[in-house]
Amino acid sequence: MHSEPLIWTDVDAANGVVLRSTGEGLPLFLFPGMEGDGSSCLHLAQPAVEQAIAAGAPTIELVVVDFSAERHASLEALVGTCSDLVRGHLQRRGAESCLVWGQSFGNLLAAVVAPALGARVDGCVLFSPFSALPAGRTRLASLAMAVTPTFLYRAVIGRLGRLAFGPTGDGVDHGFFAGLRRMTAGQVRRRTGWLRSRKFADRFARLEAPARVWLGARDRLIDLEEQRRFFGELSRRRPGWSLHVLDSCGHVVLPSPIVTAVRRDLALWLVECAERAQGLRSVELRPPSRTAAPIRSASTGVSVAEGDVSRDDPSAPESPSP
Repeated sequence: MHSEPLIWTDVDAANGVVLRSTGEGLPLFLFPGMEGDGSSCLHLAQPAVEQAIAAGAPTIELVVVDFSAERHASLEALVGTCSDLVRGHLQRRGAESCLVWGQSFGNLLAAVVAPALGARVDGCVLFSPFSALPAGRTRLASLAMAVTPTFLYRAVIGRLGRLAFGPTGDGVDHGFFAGLRRMTAGQVRRRTGWLRSRKFADRFARLEAPARVWLGARDRLIDLEEQRRFFGELSRRRPGWSLHVLDSCGHVVLPSPIVTAVRRDLALWLVECAERAQGLRSVELRPPSRTAAPIRSASTGVSVAEGDVSRDDPSAPESPSP
């Protein structure tokens, strides 16, 4: 955990979206899940950034794109606000490159914002992304939220959230569930409605920056096989991409053994991305072959070829470094 509390600064805001920043250096923009405040992913991002810096990466500025209070009429309008804020922040910093991190719903923002920034994106983290959600589940959620007042939503979302986003393991009281309770029924209804009967594959098809994709093997919100096929194919076609499927993990990373292992993997990836931003590392421009240089997974010790699909079991012992 952190030796000292982090100091967060609100650096810009528009239309209910706030950029909250801590640290200095290479900007890493974090687009949270539907809760919007970062409680779905900051427990991964903050320690991973600290570990990456401790391992020799240049300093990193962590910037949360907090949209928890947004009131946009459409997903496209929210994307527009986020793009303007992130682009403006890069210009004020004089930054020529950045990193981007998406969690669940936030991937739909990150995948559109990143290619339009006018700055080089030297690496992406895509946690629990989806090209589409099962129509039956979004339809059921929309119907339920249409008749659910906020007080009732907040009374039941703890139990329902643990079922939908888990398994929780020992993370049953994780701050993410408090983040869900802070939402209103209207916010959930509106943001869920943006996902109903929509396809988002084109957003990820335009994202060319190097990326690591993580899916949970026990994710109950998505069609896992469909998303494994989609992101597996992208990872096989694109230099610098790989897909990792985490055993015993759901849509949000909650059990502490998995959290600890994933933080290590993330730190290694952030070191690689930061070196790329400094010009110390490059991405092969040709499509990766099946014999491409292996990437060692901190969570398993298993090496997988870049562009391949790996299955990570955080309960497995780590292999010693070669």
